[in-house]
Amino acid sequence: MTAPNLNFHDMSPGGYGYDKVANAVELDIINGSNGYFKPWETVTRAQMAAILSRAYDLEGNTNSNFTDVNENHWAYSNIQALVANKITTGYSDQTFRPNAFIQRQHFSLFLERNFNDFFKPGSPGPSPDPDPEPEQKVNFVGTIKDDKGELISGAEIQLYDENNDIVAEAITIGNGEFIILVESGEYSLSVTHENYEAYELQELTVNADAENEVNITLQSTQVSFEYLELNQPYVSGDNGMTVELNSLEKIDQGGFYEYIFNYTETNHTKDVIPQGAFKLYFQNEEPVPQYGFFNDLYPGESATREYRFKVLKSSEPYCLEYGGNLFFKEEPTAEILKWEIS
Repeated sequence: MTAPNLNFHDMSPGGYGYDKVANAVELDIINGSNGYFKPWETVTRAQMAAILSRAYDLEGNTNSNFTDVNENHWAYSNIQALVANKITTGYSDQTFRPNAFIQRQHFSLFLERNFNDFFKPGSPGPSPDPDPEPEQKVNFVGTIKDDKGELISGAEIQLYDENNDIVAEAITIGNGEFIILVESGEYSLSVTHENYEAYELQELTVNADAENEVNITLQSTQVSFEYLELNQPYVSGDNGMTVELNSLEKIDQGGFYEYIFNYTETNHTKDVIPQGAFKLYFQNEEPVPQYGFFNDLYPGESATREYRFKVLKSSEPYCLEYGGNLFFKEEPTAEILKWEIS
């Protein structure tokens, strides 16, 4: 089944978790805000209540009056439904703490209570009646860049404890940043991305009294190409056309970038040559379909045209290539004319 188009500025088809988010949105379990989903933000207890009540059609009202959730709170009915179904009781101080981040252990407990009455408050099950007090954790943040200083999205970060067990994971978004909520302690860290060499940091201390931040540079595994200059004529080796890229401009259109290029093709041979095509390649996704007019140019004839590629801000274009026919190409090659996208 094809996932519906989300139209979120910070998620694109084929990206990490896109299909799952799309299905949840279609089922009215979750939704975005002002055109953004914010996939890497932490979920609060109020948001968790809304997700669970919508996903499992939970309803009900109780006499529980949390001191920090009144009837005007946006998630009031969702929280009431969880209490009525004995999925949560709130904390022992009569608070629900709707803006506190939900921890994985708490979310697992609430799910189990939804499926199994044995774990609900008041049952003979092993869990205490009040929601367990959260462990004290701190933010560990970082930025991932490449060897050219460009921010990297889609890098996978894993944090390991002293037993080499994974205790936390994250993925960088378009600004190359990640945030992990973790207890103070000693850890090691790994960073992986399909287009870069793996990175490891063996000794890492996270301390509640310190700024826990790292800046990491990844080395690209992409083949290094000799990129061409603007406003210079070059002869294409595969079709013999002389090509000049007159301009290449990047425009921020709010929710996406637009790459506008103007080019001239000139036939300096004695034969009739079909016009070639351009293709845009990305670090983190499949290339866009080729663009071209494919009209015949006669000896001495020139044609100047302009084209606009639209790409999401999470995309990472790096190479614009020209050739006779690039339709089936998945990666750029050294013998083809190409210009760097930055």
